[in-house]
Amino acid sequence: MCNLNDSRPTCYFAHPDQRRLNGTHVIGCSFKLGESVGVLQFICLEVDIDFVVRKHPASHYAPALAPLLSTRENIFQLRSQGGLHISAVVLFNNAKKLGQFSQESCCQNQFSRLSGEGEDTCDVQRPESIWNLWETGLMMLLTGNYLQYSVNADSYYRCVRL
Repeated sequence: MCNLNDSRPTCYFAHPDQRRLNGTHVIGCSFKLGESVGVLQFICLEVDIDFVVRKHPASHYAPALAPLLSTRENIFQLRSQGGLHISAVVLFNNAKKLGQFSQESCCQNQFSRLSGEGEDTCDVQRPESIWNLWETGLMMLLTGNYLQYSVNADSYYRCVRL
């Protein structure tokens, strides 16, 4: 992509790592122009998360999870055990085998609501009062630099796809 801020465009090249499907070779991780942007690892089963956090043969990984596996426990495992070799987490839109999914928490405004003792008040300590039975709480977890891919908006709109 090119940044057209100056009279002379400055170009940046992104070169992803490539890994053989049998996991024996990783190439492209030391490419001088773009450095490593990581291996995109599709997470199909929970054991795939274990592979990414414990056995990772490449330097950087970007695990891609379907909503079915985008649970609080799995995101916490990637966050706490992944260390510096997890560069991003990609959530992709694939609703196969998905019964219910919600990125909200179990109680609306869980951390900012007025305290109340009434029966109509959602309280995480009282499971019978919970409004959202399919909660993952990902909306609150997916903040900060770890789980976001951010692009400089000024540069982004001036980029030319090569």
